[in-house]
Amino acid sequence: MKVQPDATATPTRTSSLPPKIQAELAAIVQKVGNLFSARITDISPSPSTATPNPNPNPNPNPNAQTSATPSWRLILSAEGLPQPLQTDIRTAQLPQDWLVGRMLQLQVTALGLKVVDSLAPPQTEPAQALLATTLQTLSKWLPLQGDLRRNLEALVRLSSDTRLPRDLAQTLNKLNQALPTPPRISEAGGLKQAIQQSGVGLERHLLRTLAENRAAAPDKSAISSGAEPRLLSAAPQDIKALLTVALGATLAQLNRLPNSALPANWEQLVSWLTRQTAEQPGMATGGHPLQFPPPMGREGGRPPLPANLDAGEMLRALAQATARLHSHQLNALQQNLSAGPDQTGAQVWFVEVPVAAPRMDSIQMRFEKEQRGGAKDNKKSHWKIVLAFDLEGLGPMQSQVLYTEGTVSATFWAMEQRTLGLVTEELPRLRKGLQDWGLEVGDLAVRKGAPPTPSAPISRQLIDERA
Repeated sequence: MKVQPDATATPTRTSSLPPKIQAELAAIVQKVGNLFSARITDISPSPSTATPNPNPNPNPNPNAQTSATPSWRLILSAEGLPQPLQTDIRTAQLPQDWLVGRMLQLQVTALGLKVVDSLAPPQTEPAQALLATTLQTLSKWLPLQGDLRRNLEALVRLSSDTRLPRDLAQTLNKLNQALPTPPRISEAGGLKQAIQQSGVGLERHLLRTLAENRAAAPDKSAISSGAEPRLLSAAPQDIKALLTVALGATLAQLNRLPNSALPANWEQLVSWLTRQTAEQPGMATGGHPLQFPPPMGREGGRPPLPANLDAGEMLRALAQATARLHSHQLNALQQNLSAGPDQTGAQVWFVEVPVAAPRMDSIQMRFEKEQRGGAKDNKKSHWKIVLAFDLEGLGPMQSQVLYTEGTVSATFWAMEQRTLGLVTEELPRLRKGLQDWGLEVGDLAVRKGAPPTPSAPISRQLIDERA
């Protein structure tokens, strides 16, 4: 991104610089030269956002920058400098890519520091190194996950316990209210919202929200200083955010109890939960650990947790539910990074949406996008969406939806004959609904049993599924 050498890129307003700033610029030139790169380490509104106009003009140019233009203070760090630089950038709106960690190329001029170019952060890790790091992290978190439905069921019951500390009880109550219900997810808008609040995009949402807050807040005090208030402020109904905040409140409470055998901080939590898992095999879900959704009927039963959880059981339920959602994100990331040359352009997302019914359920979703074709601008996108659930009264079910350039086809699998009959009766209405949306409908099939284990890219499965 090129920044033009105008007033928006010049931190100073006059050519007469104070002697102290002139000395600092001279020291910079001596240390690193006139042109150097620096990384943004902090962004905040400048205390002084307006300067008097020395030459008032009764007929101002509407395109000219006025004194009302806000000024932003950037703290920059660069090698070779004795201390971080602090500079003001005058701009109507800070560019969206100017975040903490961004690299700027700066030039020392007679007017001060000028932004010459905005550089992308260097790729510190190649793809293979990033894949190795992801696999290492996934291997740590994967064994710690537990059945999301079972743990959320226990936490929902616990939300009405009057013996809990106030902040923890409030967070669990918010978690209970945030869980989607069957009527809510039966509508397209409700399902979309449930996916967005499932935790799958929490970190990305936090980065975007924090950047918007920094640009909009009149002063830095308007941004929450603590990590947990910031989580709930940016994502008040996100399942993973609420679980993380509840975990933090639990650890803070345990930290006040002397001589406790339970962990009192995040570092101790992972070691403690690892030992718990090793001592109680079978706590994690069954099936292949990286297959998502797992094979139908492989997750087995889920004996309920005790009605009254002690501190250790509550901590374990929170940690296992959080690890479950975190593992989904890491699993999808490692599969995206390890896609072979035959699947160039393939992307995958794993989502598990809890459903608060009389019995806690969940819908597991796998989204795959693959781009293939000749010319760069004429690539066709193939989408495959897998939905798996085991709802009360229906039994284990799975559906696979294939979409390519306005054409959709689907196959439904169910274990129980009664469920197969219900799905078959609804196929004409499903076909009409898809056609009303302007889609061309291919095959809609219903089959008994479990779907075959996928072993080919989407484009090949388009032929297999329609055969």
